[in-house]
Amino acid sequence: MKKYIVFAVSFLIIYSLLQLISGMILTLWYTPYIANVRSLGVNSPQEIHLFQPIIIAFLSATIAYFIPAKLK
Repeated sequence: MKKYIVFAVSFLIIYSLLQLISGMILTLWYTPYIANVRSLGVNSPQEIHLFQPIIIAFLSATIAYFIPAKLK
């Protein structure tokens, strides 16, 4: 039970940190193209990133898997 709690807590912390960092990087690199925004009007479509959360979750789970071994 202790291993599961350590894994779950470390996974949630790492997942949250990676989501925060990736959001900051995406915001930093985003440059809007004004001509497209004007032609589309107010209801401009949003981009959807489907695989980014899956990659971050896999990376978080991999890191969280090795944390209990380091705590022994």
